Amino acid sequence: MNHLSRCGATALFATLVAWALPALGLTQEECEQQGFEQSVAGHVRAQPVYDGVHHLDLYLPAGAASAPAPVLVYLHGGGWGGDNWRLTCFGAWLINLVQQGFAVASVEYTPAQPVPPTLGGSAENVVRQVREVKHAIRWLKSQAAVYRLDVDRVVLAGGSAGGHLAALAGLTYGEPAYEPEHAPPQHDARVHLVFPNAGVYDIGTFSDGWGTPLVAEVFGCWPTNIESWRPCSDTTLYTAGPIRHVDPSDPKVYLMHGDLDPVVLPNQADAFAAVLCGQGRLAHYTRTVSDELTQYGHNLEYYMASNPYIGGILLAGLADRLTPNCS
Repeated sequence: MNHLSRCGATALFATLVAWALPALGLTQEECEQQGFEQSVAGHVRAQPVYDGVHHLDLYLPAGAASAPAPVLVYLHGGGWGGDNWRLTCFGAWLINLVQQGFAVASVEYTPAQPVPPTLGGSAENVVRQVREVKHAIRWLKSQAAVYRLDVDRVVLAGGSAGGHLAALAGLTYGEPAYEPEHAPPQHDARVHLVFPNAGVYDIGTFSDGWGTPLVAEVFGCWPTNIESWRPCSDTTLYTAGPIRHVDPSDPKVYLMHGDLDPVVLPNQADAFAAVLCGQGRLAHYTRTVSDELTQYGHNLEYYMASNPYIGGILLAGLADRLTPNCS
């Protein structure tokens, strides 16, 4: 996709956001009822407000736990602009983890607003979203005694745009530009394992794949200079790019990507894995076999929902027992 007018990119924005949602063969109402409500039967569910504005859904293991539960914080996809925190059948995807002993939080964040073409672009959309994610993590830690959460075993995960945000939030601990201003001060937003799938990790090289026009809409720039769009500046690329924030102090990353993903091509994950390996931060990299059910590799939550071992894999990652497959 080398040439696309602003009009064309704008027209594709809604289409691509829709593509980033799951194809379950259900209506949205059926999806919400079956995947969100029925799948959590027997589990404790809370719906607190974590910052006075945004909600999160918290799923807790059934019954009285003998010890605090490890936590998985999940960030929905939808092209940064989809307000899908409850409408993506989250329960149907990840209740598997709750059944394996995890407390799972689905976090709402502010949908990105289209940014008009600007010189160098702007990363303000995703910086705001990352701050909200970190606020939610701090809030969860502040409520650990209430919900019996193990704040020393926190996984930050996400798919598609949520994968990008999970990586960016997880790898920018302590960087002031990404920290929320009014979160509980006695708790930090450090996580212990990052688990992104199907994410964009370097905006500057995201010039192929069906999802590329989303960059223009969300950041107000393009990876390369085409027609009315200006190329993204180094500042925008750095601010929005998880691949540019990797250092040896970061949590390890368990990376997953579909081998035929047409929305975000696998070269994004390949390059990210190489950088993580260079800094000793790769827990493991899985290239999954894609099929129609997973939208050819872009909706890997199906893989997690049907995998009886995913909880054990994440626990191994938290304990630093996964083998990094660096070449």
